[in-house]
Amino acid sequence: MKIISIATLFALTLFNNNSALAVESDTTFTQQLNTLKHHYRPIVLQKGTTKLVALAELQGRVMVASAGEPNSMPIGWINESYLAGQHTNKEAIMGGASRLWFGPDAGPYSLFTEKGKEGFFVPAAVSLQPFNVTSTTTRSVRFQQTVEFTNHLGTKFKAAVDRNVVINDASDIEKALNIAIPQNIKSVGYQVETKVTNASNSPWEKKTGLFSIWELGSFNPSADTTIVLPLSAPINSATTYFNENKTSHIQLTDSHMYYRADAQYMNKTGIPVAHSAPVFGSYNAKRQLLTIIKYKLNKNQKEDYVNASQSQQSPYGGEAINIFNDGPDAEGKYFGPFFELETSSPGLALNPNESYQHFHNTYHFIGNEAVLNEIAEKMLGVSILDIKDVFKK
Repeated sequence: MKIISIATLFALTLFNNNSALAVESDTTFTQQLNTLKHHYRPIVLQKGTTKLVALAELQGRVMVASAGEPNSMPIGWINESYLAGQHTNKEAIMGGASRLWFGPDAGPYSLFTEKGKEGFFVPAAVSLQPFNVTSTTTRSVRFQQTVEFTNHLGTKFKAAVDRNVVINDASDIEKALNIAIPQNIKSVGYQVETKVTNASNSPWEKKTGLFSIWELGSFNPSADTTIVLPLSAPINSATTYFNENKTSHIQLTDSHMYYRADAQYMNKTGIPVAHSAPVFGSYNAKRQLLTIIKYKLNKNQKEDYVNASQSQQSPYGGEAINIFNDGPDAEGKYFGPFFELETSSPGLALNPNESYQHFHNTYHFIGNEAVLNEIAEKMLGVSILDIKDVFKK
């Protein structure tokens, strides 16, 4: 087994304390909202029957969403037991359907380790530091904050962050994805755009380490959930971060990579930027939930993506897309459990007052598989049947 990544070892040793695998939350969207109200000021965006909850206290994080299902099942995994209390532990795993971090979390330019010191940590800028709400409507909210952190090399960063969250109903999604959504399909989308501006007096340069905008969505796993990554060109293998990539969880074709998101094998992987597409997703067959992620991909900067693997030849040989799958440790304990769909910007080589903006937009569809199949084929280039069968062969 390869050496486990810093961030993963950190989570294993401190927060891997759940022993039961819960495929879906047994609480409703409304119940989760009420739980958050005890110690936070949740911001509820709504358009039609679609809703989402965001928290300024957690850096403008989208917590959970609702597509307006009659049973009000939430979409997105959050650590309900921890969030029922006050947030005081900056290393706590909290989840969220779309959260902001900054990378890399490992390597010579890590933001999660300090030069000359043992151990690792989560920067307060992505955990304890709240963001300010600068504008809000019924369907959008904008957050801003100035954050500071230091990488492993000792390079200090001061960044002004501007984050805008917009909820989408079916009509918005149809325009954004150029698709038609039948009335019997429930849907909800949330567009998240994060702009980072160099607020320091000196340029950010590759030789002293760059950081990326890192967006992560945490969702409920199941034995029937498969992640689908369209490939712009074939690859021989997916990236290995820690623990080997098993055929039980990864299948490659010339046109796609499939991943079993069952939270039964702890693993992180990704594909090279040159082979990535600007869209990917997942399908939960039990819930008949299709998720599509559309994000900003810069292939002309493919040599600038930060690398978070432990054994790396290039600190800028990283990826735009990553997948994390939770799994039990030797004692049968989990992080959540959850799986994550993650995207990153290139490393931000910015002059003072220069900005870069990354978007990571999430769209969920729930309903009849025959209808969902049309959306899957158009957005992911593969049928629902093929997605369901890939790990049965």
